[in-house]
Amino acid sequence: MKQITLIAILFLAISCDDCCSELPDGNELQGKWQVVEVGYSPGAGYVTEKVEETRFVQFGEDHQFISNYDGLEDIRYYRINENSGRSMLELFPEEPKEMDPDQLVYKYHMSFDDGMLKLMYAYCTEGCHIGIQKISE
Repeated sequence: MKQITLIAILFLAISCDDCCSELPDGNELQGKWQVVEVGYSPGAGYVTEKVEETRFVQFGEDHQFISNYDGLEDIRYYRINENSGRSMLELFPEEPKEMDPDQLVYKYHMSFDDGMLKLMYAYCTEGCHIGIQKISE
């Protein structure tokens, strides 16, 4: 019985690492991504703007996160949560130890389309996103 429990725990630990580095379509999340567009709704319609400044987000090993994008500079860790049946990117200023919702700072739905990963802010009622493209592994 102890062996079965140990194997189950080991399987869960390994499967979490697998889920957290690969996007739903098989593309690798780890690496450096350049912010190329932002989208938002000012109340009527949806506006998409190109980002001219050099802004990036980087997904590293061990769920480390680095960015110079406005508002994400203090974020240090990420994880992918698939509990809702849809891949959600969760961002934290400190390494999350438990499933404590108070640690969570940002939560994004992810969609990959035509070489661009769109991070759609989960709590934006009229829609808003950050569009990023991979620039290095």
